[in-house]
Amino acid sequence: MTFRIFHSLLWLGGLFYGVVPFLWKHEFASGGSPYLGESHFGFHILIFIGLAATGSFLWGVLARFLNVELLHDGAYKRWFLVALLSQALISALGIIGVLTGYTYYLVGLSAVVVLAWLAFSRRGKTAGLVNQALSFGKWFIRSHPYNGVFYALILLLLLWQNYFVVTDIKGAGFWFYVSLMLNRFFNLLAIVGALYLGIQLSILSAPRWSRAVVWMISSFIPLAIIADYMMVGMWNTNFIDFVNRFGVEGLKNIEDELAGGGVPVSLLSLLAGALGTIAGLGVLIYGMDRLSKRWKMSITPLTAVVVIILGILGATLEQQIGKTWKQRKDVIREQNEFDVQLAISDNLPPLAGFDVEFRNYSLEPEDVDPSVATKPNIYMIYIESFRADALTPEITPYLYHLQQTDAQPLERVWSCSNGTHLSWFGTFTSRLPLHWADDRDRCREAGWPGLKVFHAWKSGGYELNVYATGALAYRKMGPHFFGIEGDLFKRIREKKAGDPINDKPLSEREVMLVDALEKDILQRGNIDGVFNILALDSSHFYYQWHKDFKPPFTPYYQGKYMPARPDAEELQLVVNKYHNALAWTDTLVKRFCEFLKQEGLYDDAIIIVLGDHGEELQDNGGWLHVSSLEDEQVRVPMLIKWPKSAGRGPTIKDASQLDLLPSLIEYIYGKVPQGVVGRSLWKKSEHTAIVTTAYCGKTNEAMLFARNGYKAYFKWPDYGDCRPKNKIYLSRIVGPDGDVELESPEACMAAIKKYFPDAPARIFKKFKLEAPEKESTRR
Repeated sequence: MTFRIFHSLLWLGGLFYGVVPFLWKHEFASGGSPYLGESHFGFHILIFIGLAATGSFLWGVLARFLNVELLHDGAYKRWFLVALLSQALISALGIIGVLTGYTYYLVGLSAVVVLAWLAFSRRGKTAGLVNQALSFGKWFIRSHPYNGVFYALILLLLLWQNYFVVTDIKGAGFWFYVSLMLNRFFNLLAIVGALYLGIQLSILSAPRWSRAVVWMISSFIPLAIIADYMMVGMWNTNFIDFVNRFGVEGLKNIEDELAGGGVPVSLLSLLAGALGTIAGLGVLIYGMDRLSKRWKMSITPLTAVVVIILGILGATLEQQIGKTWKQRKDVIREQNEFDVQLAISDNLPPLAGFDVEFRNYSLEPEDVDPSVATKPNIYMIYIESFRADALTPEITPYLYHLQQTDAQPLERVWSCSNGTHLSWFGTFTSRLPLHWADDRDRCREAGWPGLKVFHAWKSGGYELNVYATGALAYRKMGPHFFGIEGDLFKRIREKKAGDPINDKPLSEREVMLVDALEKDILQRGNIDGVFNILALDSSHFYYQWHKDFKPPFTPYYQGKYMPARPDAEELQLVVNKYHNALAWTDTLVKRFCEFLKQEGLYDDAIIIVLGDHGEELQDNGGWLHVSSLEDEQVRVPMLIKWPKSAGRGPTIKDASQLDLLPSLIEYIYGKVPQGVVGRSLWKKSEHTAIVTTAYCGKTNEAMLFARNGYKAYFKWPDYGDCRPKNKIYLSRIVGPDGDVELESPEACMAAIKKYFPDAPARIFKKFKLEAPEKESTRR
């Protein structure tokens, strides 16, 4: 076998060697692991590439060392076979768990060093080994041609992207922006220097044929920077967090994931786009390389090391000086904005850390009484992305009238979360959305029986039906919540193959489903005991309405996707388009309520109209939702019209979607269930609204307490997996007059007890103050 074949085998084996601790989820002595959990898909891609590159470099260098002195005497074959067997043995021991963590990599490194030394010393060639080490040193200080145009482009793109991220931070002073931009400049110098060094070392150790692979992977970097710029501007979340959301399951169901997020793209189109992008990037990189050669651009690897060191030292100096004059809130915002911070400086710790154990409530079928004679019909209407301040007589006149005349007076309403599937889960179950992932796993393992709460409704005498204008395949919402059609829910209508609505425009689907709902009601007759859920999606971006509807707000935005950084005129056009979509859904709700009145079913029915979450319209520098727990994304309308005989219900200052289930159970069955987080809205009391999310965007804040104008924000590690945590961190407390100043963890605990006295006991079995730690809550 030739050296090229041996080299390729050893290099490919090194790729696999490097990723074994990731694939088999090794634990390291520090308690960490390269596998961070299912919510870190984007980071896992980077970790996978980094580990693979490290492993291939280690064994690729060994291949070159073995080749140099042994190529012409036949001994190299024996030593290559020994190296391949050693590599395979170490990888196998890592797979079966005999070698794990740091020990695994240490044994691999030791094997490479020992094999290199033995191969030379056994033949009296120790001096040759030294010479090769010296040769590498000379390579390190010798000037080499390099693709300088490519690295210059990366630096300029990063500076461009970072500039917009920095200037998007609202409310900071001029010198804060100058200082932070200087910090980012030093960071980016170090990043580009490290990128150059990593690529050059990979090329040095790799077989000649694989160098194209190294450059192909590297060519995606400018695309990722541009994508990050667009996503921060459009969705208020960075590119890596966007990828994190998919997970392995999301990648396997990528069409459903994108369609559920409002981006319907076929798998064939995605593949074609990916291939076209790869080809285009390849041509671009080749052109930049040719231009760099024409300009005779060269650099020493040592220069790159010096640039890295200067970048780190410059960023460190800026951070240390900045802490002496910047406000704490601005420093924390600065930390949250950037995932990569190379300064040798400790981040500010959180205000307080808490050792906690979340309660896991669950409403069981036996919690309801099927013997109750009167079971009023329930009509729950979800309006997608309906923020609280859009409930006005100008935008949604019918719903506003309903709120003012028939609905229960709720001064402030908080959604369960800032994303649809989490919000639906919390509303249906009165459980924190933190339990969504565990509950989905339970339902999947049981063959999709549906939520326990709906089994309770069914055993309590209700017929269940759902009419959804979108596809319920997103995050397995359909089977998770509603089970298989005919088992738990009598009827499950959604956008899927075989349903007449499947190929219709969204607004047409809405009309058809309202038609179907009214027809089903007529066929059923004036009989109580039906629970119908209707989901309207026109107010999800792209913001749409029926072709026969005359939009009240003109002119409106004509583009399909949001402008990344709009001026005031563009912003108003988008707002007009959003309001038009809500005005359209308002007419649908009006039509349905008028139908119920005409059939004599309105007075005795429970009608619930609510937004699943809010919608940001550049209020905090971004669009849409699933990026923060600010009011625009989690304050929503929730209109509850009780049967006329019960009156409108008491006035509540802070209501939550979590309160809906216990309120319905109390009204219908005469008791307040114990297996819930929410509180009955029939009890006139002040209690804390609680919001949780797996989508924190740039704030990293995953839980919110809200009560009487005060809000407490919490964060924790691994927020994206949407499962209960055992440690949380207080990020800030905000009152009617701004930030509440808190000087110690004990003051934080006292403030939580003062402003949110009911919250800890409702959701925690254990809530213990811990000493604040370094900012380990960063991802």
